[in-house]
Amino acid sequence: MIIDLEDVGIQTPSLVQKADGSSIYATRDIAAALFRRDTWHFDRCVYVVGADQILHFKQLFAVMEKLDPGTGGACCTRPSAWFHCPRARCPPARAT
Repeated sequence: MIIDLEDVGIQTPSLVQKADGSSIYATRDIAAALFRRDTWHFDRCVYVVGADQILHFKQLFAVMEKLDPGTGGACCTRPSAWFHCPRARCPPARAT
């Protein structure tokens, strides 16, 4: 299933389910966001993500807004830096 998002200014459509019915990251992220909404009744949900994931989350929030108006608009991203590690991609350091 592909969701067209041009009406909200996103040129790249969101693939939320493969032809064989299997889920992908977008499908699971939608389910997780709806779970968070129903469990914690948030006013604002901030996702701290790598800058390379910004499009994915813009698509996610737009799809959520189409499914349940008000939900996607309550979510936003804050980009986080990644550090270069010799052989792996390392997450940002956590404040202690």
